[in-house]
Amino acid sequence: MNELDKTMYYGRNQAIMEMAKALRKQMTLTESILWNRLNNKKKLTYF
Repeated sequence: MNELDKTMYYGRNQAIMEMAKALRKQMTLTESILWNRLNNKKKLTYF
């Protein structure tokens, strides 16, 4: 684990981390598209 990873989750609560994990697995189509574009570093277009 690098230094950034250690500070990223400082003071985390295990229940919150589990909830976040569950929510990531149950994303809506819109959330999935957004995160896919963000992860691919594509610019978002607004309509």
